[in-house]
Amino acid sequence: MQSEQKYKQKMIELLQNQIDSGQITIYDDPYIQSLTFLECFNLNKLELDSCYNVVPELDNNTIQELQITYCNIQSIQGLHLRNLKVLNLFGNKLKCIENISSFQQLQELDLSYNESLMISGIQHLTKLEKLNLCDCNLVNISELEHLVNLEYVDLSCNDIDDFSPIKNLVKLKYLDLDYCSVQYLHSFSRLVNLNTLSLVQCKVTDFQDNLKQCINLKTLNNKYNDQFRLEALQYYAQLTSLDLSSCNIFEISALRPLVDLEELNLSFNHILCITPLKSLLKLNILNVENNFINDFTAVSQNKNFGSFEIEEQSQPLQEQIRLSNLMQTIDYSTTILRSIRKYHVNHNKIKCRHLVILKQFLEILHKQNYAFLADVTSFFSLNNVEALQ
Repeated sequence: MQSEQKYKQKMIELLQNQIDSGQITIYDDPYIQSLTFLECFNLNKLELDSCYNVVPELDNNTIQELQITYCNIQSIQGLHLRNLKVLNLFGNKLKCIENISSFQQLQELDLSYNESLMISGIQHLTKLEKLNLCDCNLVNISELEHLVNLEYVDLSCNDIDDFSPIKNLVKLKYLDLDYCSVQYLHSFSRLVNLNTLSLVQCKVTDFQDNLKQCINLKTLNNKYNDQFRLEALQYYAQLTSLDLSSCNIFEISALRPLVDLEELNLSFNHILCITPLKSLLKLNILNVENNFINDFTAVSQNKNFGSFEIEEQSQPLQEQIRLSNLMQTIDYSTTILRSIRKYHVNHNKIKCRHLVILKQFLEILHKQNYAFLADVTSFFSLNNVEALQ
């Protein structure tokens, strides 16, 4: 009886607060069960999150955006939303989407984190532009070959064995295949509009042959690929953002032609020398932490840096012993990096020369550097520093 009263009260609150905005959001409410009472509303958008007892049954001609996330729903058969354009069913318990083909106006669909999902019927949504199927335990994606208007696709964290259905998606601009065990890119050669490609922890080796036609590719995330060969990037001078962290890289001379790079992540590799980065004058974000670098003069003239991370440079054992015995420190030449806004120097032996005293900066130096401070009395010359660690 008490739960029924609370449910009715919730209905009254909705009726009072909706009207003008055309939007209703219900979060973490165990008393909401039926949605049919919402059919009298002139709604544009409905959001339900963590409403574990809700039954997804609704007949409405005005709703264009529907979000039902973390509600444990197992079926959408009761949804009849003829003008729906955006549907988000993230984090439920769907196993099939038997009614999905009735949403003929759908442009965006998020079915991510529905384990053991069958996507039969999705091939009829020919107006789809954005599709998220992350972590759905998918093996077969043959239905996607008919969705030629797709521009954004996330297939990450699945066990897909055949990516050939992607080859027809020539409008595709964003493709996420993280943790999919992709090895070959021969299905991607026609994706001439591709702008962003993410291949985290994939073992791709054939970049050189199969992405040449992707002339609009600007962002490549290839971290955790220890099979990668840097020479394969010689054809991708148009790249502006590149992530090669944890790729077992020793030498980076092949990066010289990538003069348009603005963001570069080379962290957790085995790099000794960064002289090839001297030609990358557009760089404004550089991460080379956890390498073997002790000379940063090659990038010291770069005036575009907004973020520069060099944490925990691990010198070879012989060099560590030499530095320890002689009580030497590394000079990171910070005085010339005048435009930098974020400067990370954790876990290093730091020496900054010719800096005007400004003692308050010492208070925000990371405590793990204190034991190694040599001649760090200020960071005054770093005029634009907003964060220093």
